[in-house]
Amino acid sequence: MEHKVNFNNAEQVWDAMMAIRERIDPLLLSWPVPLGFEALAVLLGRWAADQPLYLRHLALGIVGGAYDQARGTAEEETAPARISRLESFLKEKVFGGDLNSLAHLECDGLSRVIHAKLAEQQITHRFMLGKVGHKYKREVDPHFWIEVEDLMVDFRLGYWFQTDPELEQLPYGVFQAKRTGDFIYTGIALMEPPLPEQFLKILMNPIVAE
Repeated sequence: MEHKVNFNNAEQVWDAMMAIRERIDPLLLSWPVPLGFEALAVLLGRWAADQPLYLRHLALGIVGGAYDQARGTAEEETAPARISRLESFLKEKVFGGDLNSLAHLECDGLSRVIHAKLAEQQITHRFMLGKVGHKYKREVDPHFWIEVEDLMVDFRLGYWFQTDPELEQLPYGVFQAKRTGDFIYTGIALMEPPLPEQFLKILMNPIVAE
């Protein structure tokens, strides 16, 4: 993003600061969840890399304030609204509009696809590996899922519990971590990098023998 300005007076500094806000605010409002501070710093760094140190400090203050504002807005949103936004994002970017389009992928493959798509959009998240147990039934180990803030993304738990007719209200899709019913998720965040685009395409579009 090329945008070099020479600053000769306070008025120019103010105008530049407002220009930064104009560039950042639309990004914050369009993201499914608050954009990570690191991502904002990268955007800002490209803009102000060759500017005086004092300007960079001022601009970082703007970014930090914008980030806090966006986070506060997200926290004020109702859980259903945040879930709906993330579901819409996943349906479009991961499933191509059809939630059944990746039925060939189990929890590990689908979680890796979601991990890659979230990372591509610089959405802060955790790629989780662990186990899921039911209070009165068996547990699934290992299991993969995604966490975004206080939301969990799991479209595959039903693969392992669907044969038990006594179980109701299986966690599915996007839901709050505190609303998993009788299911208990236990796991760790993996530091695995997102799959490269060429491998992602193979995973999402497997070659079917004729």
